[in-house]
Amino acid sequence: MPKRSNTAEWLSITITLLVILISIVVGKALDLLDLTTVLVGASISTIIILGVVAIVLRFGSTSNQTEVEKIIGELRELLPSAQYDWLYRIAEVNDLEGKTKGRAIWVISPDLSNDTGSPEIDVIGMVKKNLRKKITYTYIVPDTETINAVIQHLRQTFASYPQQLRVIKLQPDTFKMLTTTHIVIFNPNMEDGQAPQVFLELPIDQRGYGKGFWVKVADDIVLGFVGRFRKIVDDGNL
Repeated sequence: MPKRSNTAEWLSITITLLVILISIVVGKALDLLDLTTVLVGASISTIIILGVVAIVLRFGSTSNQTEVEKIIGELRELLPSAQYDWLYRIAEVNDLEGKTKGRAIWVISPDLSNDTGSPEIDVIGMVKKNLRKKITYTYIVPDTETINAVIQHLRQTFASYPQQLRVIKLQPDTFKMLTTTHIVIFNPNMEDGQAPQVFLELPIDQRGYGKGFWVKVADDIVLGFVGRFRKIVDDGNL
């Protein structure tokens, strides 16, 4: 009996050390790798650790199993999940844009960088496909030199569909009160009985999270985002 107790105690210490080690490695990896790579590595580490624990459970006594199962539960809570349903790459947002319901898309952008030649994905190609489906785009942007430099490029994209483009310029200080990052709203008018979808680009350029990563706004606050920009779209200003 003392031997089995020592085995459980040793296992507990070992798992604790493994968790600490994984936490340190994940922290360092985030400085060097992208988020997806880190999550896959963490998931593999989790499988290996749980596999070792499963072997101990298979050959341990009933009393030890209870103790180890408790450790497993604590371990699962400490390790990061491999699934983030709210996190999207720009390619995934672009794909959803091509499948959106309704006839309107609102784009709120501080610099139009995603819509005038994003190197990560062919955003312009998707916009042109939506124009052929008679979807109207409304861009809310700050009235800055950067916007004035690229706005003609945007208009060229809509050259064959000028009636489906609307650009609303706001004073830079006013725009900054609304957002400092990119926001896209699909189906803001809730056509076809479908709720709007709102995506916000992470305003982070470090640790592998951005640029190019977006979060999906929770359903219970989507209408708040739509309402924030509704008056601007309807009136053309604040």
